[in-house]
Amino acid sequence: MEIIILLAIVILTAVFITLPFFKKNTDVENPFEQKSNPIVNPSLIELKRLNSEKELLYTALNDIEFDYGLGKLSREDYDELKQDYKARAVSVLKQIDVISRGVHSTELEDGLEKEIKTLRNLKSPEQDEIEKEILKTRKQKIDKNGYLSCLNCGKEYSAGDLFCSRCGIGLKDVS
Repeated sequence: MEIIILLAIVILTAVFITLPFFKKNTDVENPFEQKSNPIVNPSLIELKRLNSEKELLYTALNDIEFDYGLGKLSREDYDELKQDYKARAVSVLKQIDVISRGVHSTELEDGLEKEIKTLRNLKSPEQDEIEKEILKTRKQKIDKNGYLSCLNCGKEYSAGDLFCSRCGIGLKDVS
C-alpha cells in the first residue's frame, strides 16, 4: 500500500513538473510577431535589424580582442578576423546612417505629428472652453499672513513661485 502511495506521489510530481513544457502559454508576447501599428514602416524594421547586427558585430570584436589577449588566437588569425568584422561593422554603420537620415527626417516626424494630432483631438472643445473659463474666473487668495493660497488645493505659496508644490498647477496662469 505504501508503494502505491509513493508511486502516485512521484507520478503526480512528474506531471506537475513537466506540464508547463506541454502547455501553450498565450500570455507571453511573441517578439517575432508583427503588431499592427500605423507608424511602423519597413525602414524602422530594417533600422532595428541593423542595430541588432551592429551590436552583434561589436560583441564579436570584443570577443576577438579577449581571445587574442588570452592567447587563443594567433596574430594572423586576429588580424584577419578583426579586419573582417571591422569591415562588416563599417558597412552596417553606413547603412544605419543612410536609413536613419531618411527615417528621422520624413516618416518618423510625420508619424509623430499624426500621434500628436490624435492626442490633441481627444480633448473636446467643450473641455477647452471650461478650462479657459475656470482660469479667467480664478483669483488668488491672500491669507492673513500675506501668503498666497493655491485655489486648486489651498496650499500656501510665495509670490515668486511658478507652480504649486502640492498639486503642480501653474500659479502664474491662475492670476
